[in-house]
Amino acid sequence: MRQPLRAIPTRDRKRIILAKADWRATIQASDLPNWIALYRRLRDRMARTDPKGRIIEPGPWHGFYAADTAALEAAQAKLSEVAP
Repeated sequence: MRQPLRAIPTRDRKRIILAKADWRATIQASDLPNWIALYRRLRDRMARTDPKGRIIEPGPWHGFYAADTAALEAAQAKLSEVAP
């Protein structure tokens, strides 16, 4: 079973700790949108789309990257919340 990515904002909200199995990285919170865009592209590779470019059938990589993409998006949402 593959361990999903964890994306944890630091207390100061300036960095995000990305962790997965034996891998860990710390990124600037301002770089998070770029990471989300990358993971969305990876998730949506080779997906079947309609003429307007909307995905109608996930590609073979969807299952591999969907949970990781969701974790990054959740971290972005957490950063968007009003700080206490």
